Amino acid sequence: MQSRVDRASQFLPFDALKGFHEMLELQEKRNLLEQEKTYQNLENILLSLRKDDKVKVAYYYDLEYLETIGLVKEVNYKKKTLLVSRSEIPFQDIVLIERKNSI
Repeated sequence: MQSRVDRASQFLPFDALKGFHEMLELQEKRNLLEQEKTYQNLENILLSLRKDDKVKVAYYYDLEYLETIGLVKEVNYKKKTLLVSRSEIPFQDIVLIERKNSI
């Protein structure tokens, strides 16, 4: 009597979407590389920010994306937060930071 694994394995050689799995893996690698570039860019910007720099920050909060423009009050590396005007934004929620011209 065949085990379930043996019976299921007889269908493994059949690949109805030839190359599909390889394409998915390649796309996943590309997405991870793009994410890594984005994170490195955000990290570099965070490291260069100073108090009273004017910035525009897009971030994820409470199931939506928000945007704020204001002055940097604090970059707290221990708490991993950015304080812009009155908004305390966790680094992990930031999707975009742009420097703006001085007021």
